[in-house]
Formats: sequence, C-alpha cells, structure tokens
Amino acid sequence: MGILLLVILGALGFVSLLSIYASALLHRIGANIAWRNFKIQIFLLEHKPIVVVATCLLLIICIGGFCLTSLKHESSEGSAPQGMASPSITPEKESTYEFIVKDCTWDEAFYESVDSGGHLLTIDSEEEYRTVIGLIEKCGLNGIIFYIGAARTPDGVDYYWIDSDRNLYGSSINGLPYWLEGEPSLKDENLGIPEDRAEFFYYHSESRWILNDIPNDLLGAAPLYRGKIGYIIEY
Repeated sequence: MGILLLVILGALGFVSLLSIYASALLHRIGANIAWRNFKIQIFLLEHKPIVVVATCLLLIICIGGFCLTSLKHESSEGSAPQGMASPSITPEKESTYEFIVKDCTWDEAFYESVDSGGHLLTIDSEEEYRTVIGLIEKCGLNGIIFYIGAARTPDGVDYYWIDSDRNLYGSSINGLPYWLEGEPSLKDENLGIPEDRAEFFYYHSESRWILNDIPNDLLGAAPLYRGKIGYIIEY
C-alpha cells in the first residue's frame, strides 16, 4: 500500500514537472517568434524602397503568368484536338458559261456541250438566272434563242433539268416563274408537233427572259429562226 502511494505521488510529480517544462518551452518559442517578427519589421522599415520594388515585380510576374495561362487555355479550346485536322469547308465551284450561236437541233447542242466538258445550262437559282441574263446582254446576244438543259419524258407532263448523262433529275420545274405564260404546253397547237425540250429567249411582249418548250428540231419546225439559234454550255 505504501509502495503504491509512492508510485502515484512520483507520477504526479513527473507530470507536474513536464507541464512546467512545456509551458516554459512554449513561452520561449513565443518570445523567439515575437523577436523574429520584430526583426522582420525593422528590416522592412530600413529597406522599404527595395521591398516596394520587389513586391511590384512579384505582382507583375504573377499577372503575366495568369495572362499567359489564360491565352494558352483559349488557344487550346480554339484548335482541333491533337492528331485531328480542323474541319474545313470546300466552297462550291462557281459555274462558267459559253454561248454558242449555231443552227442545230437540241440533241446536237446537248452532245456538243458534253463533248466540250460541260452540259446544257440548268438554272438552279434566281441568282444564276440573273447572272446568265447579264452575260447574254453583255455579249449582245439578246436576239438569240438558246437551247437549255431541260426536258421531259415523251409520255410525261413534267419538265426536269437534265444532266450530262441525259438523266432527268430533281423536282419538276413546271412551276418555275420563268416560263412563258401558258407554258409548258407539251405540244405546238398550230403545227401539231410534240414539244419535249426547252429553250430560253427574250420575250418582248413581257419584257423578260422566259422558258418555253419546243421540239428537238426547232429550225425544222420554224425555218424563220435560221441564224438565231444557239445554246448555252455550263461548266
């Protein structure tokens, strides 16, 4: 019993001594930190200009680094992923046109256009319609009746554009606003001749360029057009 009491008293004494030592150590550390902070303040006061310059340089470096990082980030977002090409848009090739004045049939004009590396004119938009008219007038060919690339099947009633392989394609063009009033008629009522091709000419009564359906041999049906026949090749 006496030994146990001595052990307890000894342990309590050791803890007390350890507590005192720890308190003294903390106080000394605090005193050292305070002294160190005091010396730093004295240094800053003695070297204030240098400190100000160094602070400004550090601030400039930080701002520059931030801006550079932002630029790199934006650049990486705008470029294609590594190993992949940026998407590109291939512009559509603009058509060019050639105006031929020649007494011939529509079929002859068709094959001569293909042999030249093009095809008879097909009008795909109002813009192209205006462009072709402008070129015709610039060339002084207003009085020519031009064969163009539009036709129908012998038993059909709808006209279509025709490609260089003689295939009709796309939607019916019967509803285009360029047709002469009452056309396509599919047949010349005066001559009783079927009409299954198309022409393009200036119609003075309506003061505009119009489409009209015709037979293959326009000159054979209307000899008065001799010297006024031609065709338009589109490349």
